[in-house]
Amino acid sequence: SMEMVVSHVTASDYFAVIVDGKARARTDAQELEQSELEINLGDVYDDVLYVNRSFVVENLSAMPLHFMIQHSLPRSSATEINFSLSNLSLKLFSTLLVPPHASTRVYLHFRTAAAEKAPGKAAQLDGGADGGALPCRAEVLGFEISVSCHLIKDYHKVITVSALCHPTHLGVSNTDVEFCAARVEPSASGADATTRAASAMSTAVVIRSPSLLPRLEPPQQCIHIANLHSAPLTYAVRSSCCFFHVSADSDESSIADG
Repeated sequence: SMEMVVSHVTASDYFAVIVDGKARARTDAQELEQSELEINLGDVYDDVLYVNRSFVVENLSAMPLHFMIQHSLPRSSATEINFSLSNLSLKLFSTLLVPPHASTRVYLHFRTAAAEKAPGKAAQLDGGADGGALPCRAEVLGFEISVSCHLIKDYHKVITVSALCHPTHLGVSNTDVEFCAARVEPSASGADATTRAASAMSTAVVIRSPSLLPRLEPPQQCIHIANLHSAPLTYAVRSSCCFFHVSADSDESSIADG
């Protein structure tokens, strides 16, 4: 592989990193007095994926450049950080190739992890006894993103990232509910009629349940909702189900349609 060794002042003319429309200030003492690049994610909540922040890597040279992008969080960190070429889906890359006099936008996919539930709290979500409320306390998270070029030795540009991380207030025992229709064996006459129709029309055989409302297994499922903190919590549950009836286990609670 080819490696180019240039001075820091010359290296700054090869590429630029832009955040919120701002690049590093270009002055005679750029390495000593340069404006920092910052991304402030603001208030974020555990287990929520944020993809609305990005930065631009601009190639100022007349040759294509390969870039390496890394973050400073340790591998053991529970916070998930990925760099993607899209904010709609995760499009990962090992190295970023930027054509001459062109730029590429890189999206930050960021998610913080919720604190592990204590055994008592897990029992509460499963409908058991109260396991005690967790402290409702936000924490400041800070890390750095480093952008370096393969052709330039010992030079990189740094983006400082900060976020105010809030723990999850609402605990839900299950976010996926699955029902299966019980298997119905067709009668002999029904099977014969279906077979003759399929043979005459040369279409696929479709066996439908004889009832418009097939029996489901299990007949019902329950989702437990818990307040994970000491402060009172008011929440709304809405249902847009067309084929299922959703009701509250308590007479004092109700579930609105929509």
